[in-house]
This record gives sequence, C-alpha cells and structure tokens, in this order.
Amino acid sequence: MLLALDDAISTAVLAGRGADAEILGVIDLTNKTEARMGAISLGRAI
Repeated sequence: MLLALDDAISTAVLAGRGADAEILGVIDLTNKTEARMGAISLGRAI
C-alpha cells in the first residue's frame, strides 16, 4: 500500500515539473535589485 502511494506521489511530482512557474524574490546582490525572471518550467527552476 505504501509503495503504491509513493508511486502516485512521484508521478504527480514528475508531472508538475513540466508546468510553468514564476520565480519571485530573487535578489541581484551586485545591483541590490530584484531580478526579474520570466516564467519557466518548474523543473528548470529547481
């Protein structure tokens, strides 16, 4: 039963990696400004 639950969770997580994510709160330490990033897939953002 636990293995089946882990498979379902893993499948859901892997499916979500293809969804677009907007990354907020990234600070450019050189310029002391918020860095603007476009929407990218969650897998690439991680």
